[in-house]
Amino acid sequence: MVKQFMTEKIKLSKVALKKHLATKTKEVLIDEIASFMSLEAVEQFYLMQIYPQSEAEIAEQQKAIIRHEFFPQRGFAQLRYSAAKKAISNFKKTAVTPLLVADLMLFYVEMGVSFTQQYGDIDEAFYMSIESMYEKALKYAFLHKLEHDLQGRFKKAVTDTVDIGWGFHDTLEDYYSEAFENNLNSPCSSA
Repeated sequence: MVKQFMTEKIKLSKVALKKHLATKTKEVLIDEIASFMSLEAVEQFYLMQIYPQSEAEIAEQQKAIIRHEFFPQRGFAQLRYSAAKKAISNFKKTAVTPLLVADLMLFYVEMGVSFTQQYGDIDEAFYMSIESMYEKALKYAFLHKLEHDLQGRFKKAVTDTVDIGWGFHDTLEDYYSEAFENNLNSPCSSA
């Protein structure tokens, strides 16, 4: 019985959280929130709430994290996809401007394309990661009606991959064609 409990993930519902928070005074809540400012996502959330102009600066900080995974200033790229994707995920959770989120997602794709142009063919996991982000960026752009603002960058990612193997170019071209050339309301509708 104890072993089974230890393997199950305990989730906190919004209802339970609201009920718990309702028992606390305003001062205690302020102190608790302030104590979580050491967590990057919490700090970003409140920075964007209090200083909306900081959102673009935070997006640039996240781009620096992504760039470092592909092109570090010293040493060799570690290509930790999880670190680069976490930068996007954390920003997306707190961002209020969809264009900045889409820009960050496309930046990840552009860094991946630049990396493989510079260093040659990489492994399948690399291409799958970039393809997946390209598809997510397309969906996000269409969802937020940003597709026309970003169409040139989506197309450039396709044209810049013409001579790259592993079916990378073909996959990006298929996603692009399905989204833009077939005039679908939602890209990659089979996904």
